[in-house]
Amino acid sequence: MSPELIALCFALVFLCAGLAALFLRAVYRKSFVEALILKGTASACFIALGAITAFSGELSTTSMLVFIGLCLGIIGDEIIALCQVLPKHDTLTFIGGGSFFLVGHVLYIVALFMLGDISWLALIAAFLVATTVSAAYTRRKGSLSPKMKTTLTLYLAAVAFMAATAIGAFFGRFTLGAGLFAAGGLLFAASDNILFAYKYGEKPRFIQNILLHVFYYAAQILIAWSIAFI
Repeated sequence: MSPELIALCFALVFLCAGLAALFLRAVYRKSFVEALILKGTASACFIALGAITAFSGELSTTSMLVFIGLCLGIIGDEIIALCQVLPKHDTLTFIGGGSFFLVGHVLYIVALFMLGDISWLALIAAFLVATTVSAAYTRRKGSLSPKMKTTLTLYLAAVAFMAATAIGAFFGRFTLGAGLFAAGGLLFAASDNILFAYKYGEKPRFIQNILLHVFYYAAQILIAWSIAFI
């Protein structure tokens, strides 16, 4: 990757952070249409980053799967953001957006297995730890809506498995790309757990909304960067 493209990538990271901050301010002010636009623009930054890392070098099937996963993320993110714009369709938009994220996680998992050299010991250990921590956190926050308990539990298990697979890939390969992906996977899992606590928990606080988006954008940026090294 040329120095110019590397500089552009860093510029996109900073632009994403700035737009995400403006998005959170718009949400705090309850300007939900403005927030929807800002959130999509912020997400477009990690899509652009992923496009640069995927297409600036030799394009592989693995890189393409990860890039498609990123694209599904921005679609899911915007649909979930509609929950605040269209409150009467809150459940429908939340499940619809989550479905795009779920497919994206499946693509991430497939891409990681295509890399080969997965450490199954690390994967299983990470999955057990992730699901245990997730279950304890959701129980403490009361963040599993009774009407959606099964759906939310299965989704969190899928995210935990994606993160665990990324950790297994890192311990199997010890490469920079796998390490970036593993960090991104862990942040993604943390973000989704906080999201459910914020949306369905007993005592939601705006600081949770800030944290879940910091973790979310950091996760997608790290995953987009990882494409350059896998």
